[in-house]
Amino acid sequence: MSHDLAELSDEELVPWAVEGDRAALEELLRRHRPTVLTICAGITGNPEDALDACQNTLIRVANGIRGFRSEARFTTWLRTIAVNAARAELEQRGRRPYPVGSSPLPREVVRGVDGQVTDGVRVRQALDALDPEFRTVVVLRHLCGCDYQEIADVLRIPMGTVKSRLSRARLELVNRLRLE
Repeated sequence: MSHDLAELSDEELVPWAVEGDRAALEELLRRHRPTVLTICAGITGNPEDALDACQNTLIRVANGIRGFRSEARFTTWLRTIAVNAARAELEQRGRRPYPVGSSPLPREVVRGVDGQVTDGVRVRQALDALDPEFRTVVVLRHLCGCDYQEIADVLRIPMGTVKSRLSRARLELVNRLRLE
């Protein structure tokens, strides 16, 4: 292959990866690993679990790419796998200790969901306190920049449910941040 793979779009790389081009697959995995890690860290709230879920996601994508069908966008398929891997890690968490004081977010000042400047650790703690279904929509929307339709596609829920969960999650985050 004579192309510089980094210059090609996902739409150009995916068919090659589906056909077994290892270099195209590796480029897709390299390109999307930061997003996968963001999703996994946002949902699990634990750096070790996030890394495990990220690794599991990349393995599932690599093993499943030949079965990928272009009815959905590659990024939607990938994010669905990442969400499921992160949720699986959450389910397994009860079987192992949770590291005290660990957070995948750096200790820095960030703008909270209510527009206030606040400590990133407080935001992380408030996010971790959300029910997983609410945390997932916040992560996909605010950390990954997904639009409502893509969130609905990733989670396989109606767009109205996405909007409702996001609204409830934002309200709960604002309330939690005000209480602290």
